[in-house]
Amino acid sequence: RVLFRSISVTEMRASITILIITVQPIIQGVVNRETRFTSQRPANEIISKIEEAAKSLDFNVHKQNYKVKLKGHASGRKGHLSVATEVFEVAPSLHVVELRKTSGDTLEFHKFYKNFSSGLKDVVWNCDVIEEEKRS
Repeated sequence: RVLFRSISVTEMRASITILIITVQPIIQGVVNRETRFTSQRPANEIISKIEEAAKSLDFNVHKQNYKVKLKGHASGRKGHLSVATEVFEVAPSLHVVELRKTSGDTLEFHKFYKNFSSGLKDVVWNCDVIEEEKRS
């Protein structure tokens, strides 16, 4: 069971700053074996977009609660690429989505993520807006 507590605006800004730091490597195009992004969309919408983007790349999709497992049809250098995704609610209107390569080649994961993330533009939260507000 997960309990949420009320937080102040200052605590929320600090949390957002931490999330921006976490997401910064993604914005710069660096993806290792796992990556994360934030979203202000509802979890069911995020999962639907993940499913839609994965199917467009010819991946099998298996959903279970807020976890989605993706498996590529084509076999690459190190077998089939498999990716596990999970959606975490960090605040009522803020989610963190984690993508983790569970099998396959890391370079293939990089290519997959580049194509996959273009299908998620509607749900990924644009952190540049927060950066502009911090500078003002």
